[in-house]
Amino acid sequence: NDKSVTLSWGELPDKDGIYEIYKNNEKIGETKSLTFTDNEVKPGEEYTYTIKVQTDLPQIEQQKIQKKLNDNNIKLNTEEQNEVFNINGSSSTIVKIPDNTETELNKSEELITTEDQTGKFSTKGIPKDNAYSFVYRTFIPYVSVKDPHPRGKGYLKGDNRSFATISNKYRTESDMNVQFANPTSITHYKHIGMSHRCKDSACKNIMESKRASSSGLKHSVYKKSTSALSWIVDHQIAFPFDWTYPDIDYSYNAQLTKYKLKINGNHDGAPNHEFYLISPSGTRFIHSHSVKSKADFWKLLDRGLLNPWSLTI
Repeated sequence: NDKSVTLSWGELPDKDGIYEIYKNNEKIGETKSLTFTDNEVKPGEEYTYTIKVQTDLPQIEQQKIQKKLNDNNIKLNTEEQNEVFNINGSSSTIVKIPDNTETELNKSEELITTEDQTGKFSTKGIPKDNAYSFVYRTFIPYVSVKDPHPRGKGYLKGDNRSFATISNKYRTESDMNVQFANPTSITHYKHIGMSHRCKDSACKNIMESKRASSSGLKHSVYKKSTSALSWIVDHQIAFPFDWTYPDIDYSYNAQLTKYKLKINGNHDGAPNHEFYLISPSGTRFIHSHSVKSKADFWKLLDRGLLNPWSLTI
């Protein structure tokens, strides 16, 4: 309602049984319950709520990762070890707080009713448009990072930017253009940024420049009709200087109707990830992930996807 938001969710795997609650990427509480109420909301505002959990990897998987770290002479501090041997998951939703007026409060009933009189899901979470663009980018936020290859020397040039809904600076960009009618379509546009190896951290002395192939960026369509669209995107693209360079890995599964959007994704934690929904009615944030430091690029080591996330609106 216009004064509070109550979240509820099914049981999620978490090693200490404590769910961490975030609002717009800021932690607002913890709970062992499967519900949480936020009383600090403002009428007319929109908030992204996220439940974060962490659970241990199976012992055999931890041993495999430790061997890879040893083979690549990678030494981690305590915080990094805690992260590498755990699966870090999150589940999110977007809530629009109704304005404190009789008209808006009557409309807000749709926010808490799963079905309307026609039996269709009711939500104000997504703009009601015919066409949408789902834009997912990976990018390096720094000017440069040390070459992550075990035998690499020097630096890799970064994209030197923060999160942005529109940018031409990225490692990769996946743009899924989907449309319900006239015609019903799902079209994948792929864009790969140029990669540079540098002698110096300022990347003024470039040793090598190449562009990776887009063949590692794939999609599969599971449903395509005037009422429902569903697809999967799978991303496995390495820096293009040697076939032994580690991949940037991510995947997501999207299910879109005219009333609801549900996306499940996963990635390996580096570099930065940003995901937006763009339509004629405007732009909506879907998901983001930020590395904590330049040292985080050890996460590109082939450990598997350890950062599952989901969003329902």
